[in-house]
Amino acid sequence: MNYKIEKYITNRNEWLLSEVKKKYLKLDFIFTKEFHARVSDQGEKATIYLPEDSFSEECISHELLHLYLETKENIVYCLLIGLIRENDYLKMIFSKDLIENMINCIHHIKMLPIFIQMGYDKANFLANSSLNKCEINYTKRIKKRFKIIGIYNKIAIDNYIGKYFAMKADISEIDYSIQLNILFETDNVLYNILQNFWTKWLKFDIYNSNTIEYWSDDFVGEFLDSLEKWIKDKKLNKY
Repeated sequence: MNYKIEKYITNRNEWLLSEVKKKYLKLDFIFTKEFHARVSDQGEKATIYLPEDSFSEECISHELLHLYLETKENIVYCLLIGLIRENDYLKMIFSKDLIENMINCIHHIKMLPIFIQMGYDKANFLANSSLNKCEINYTKRIKKRFKIIGIYNKIAIDNYIGKYFAMKADISEIDYSIQLNILFETDNVLYNILQNFWTKWLKFDIYNSNTIEYWSDDFVGEFLDSLEKWIKDKKLNKY
């Protein structure tokens, strides 16, 4: 292990590192000039990228938790990403950034309780924990651009889905009820598709291996099928 990392492995997160290494036999820590930490994984290899001037024990634990969720075999990445890439309709509304944002939010809502149980302060879960993830005026702009003369705006749809997940996964005490209501008013069918998925994900037990089949058949399948049906009859702009 990189000597710079050793002092950040304590009695709070050493169990986490051990669990992650059971799946990722090669785990590397790389320092970058980026502002935020991130993680990538493929097969039995994983890399945690850390900002060289601003990382902490909490930061390392946060990225390890992303990998820890993958050890639970809930197959979020491969199913969501794989099925979206295979579907011509879904590819029209899911940008690469949107997929990454959605997966991040899905992970965060399951990671936070573990992070707190480890003894960390909730405020240190994210560098921007207190930042408003969606201002009211932003949702108003989404609503204004969402559909014009019967044509749907692909960027507005992307922003709609991204901001929905960002607000739902936010750990702050910010009240997003007005923003969420604006999204509902913009398109209640799309809103209910996202809401149904989110509600089921909150109830999903990542520790119960018996629910993996249920996840693949119900969560991802129903979610993406519903989105495909929603988008099929829509006229979209080309940009």
